[in-house]
Amino acid sequence: MGTGRLTALVEKYSGSLLEDFFDELIDYTDRWTERAIRALPEGTYEGEGFRDDDGFSDEPVRLNMKVTIKDGHVHLDPSGSSQQRLSPINCVRPMAKCAIAYVARCLVDDGIPVNDGFLNRIHVDGPDGLVCTAMRPAAVVGGWELVSRMVEVIFRSLTQ
Repeated sequence: MGTGRLTALVEKYSGSLLEDFFDELIDYTDRWTERAIRALPEGTYEGEGFRDDDGFSDEPVRLNMKVTIKDGHVHLDPSGSSQQRLSPINCVRPMAKCAIAYVARCLVDDGIPVNDGFLNRIHVDGPDGLVCTAMRPAAVVGGWELVSRMVEVIFRSLTQ
């Protein structure tokens, strides 16, 4: 259904016109997102939380989330979080970006479209190989559980 409608639009208006429209939508979203983020208090906010264990060991999983709001961008630095685990509790960097993007989305105008114009202003910094920036061959099937905990820790960090 969507393919048919998009094809009809291309036939009616031309592919290049639609491409220009989509580019402008992303640029518009970028400008709107920048204004919304600039309205937030700039600064660096840090929070910490733990998961009791990883399912394989009794060692707690540490989440250290440092959020920096600056120059119309939001950065998440999870340095200080536990190293990736052998268990499948890990998540990869794009999952961490989902966590900070969700929090950012909750803080700005809910009319802002979610596309590259929004997402290009959200960043995950810090090293690879952490429980929330896991690399191969780390198991990640349970990572969404960790993402939920990350969201909680990020919100907590912003209450400083």
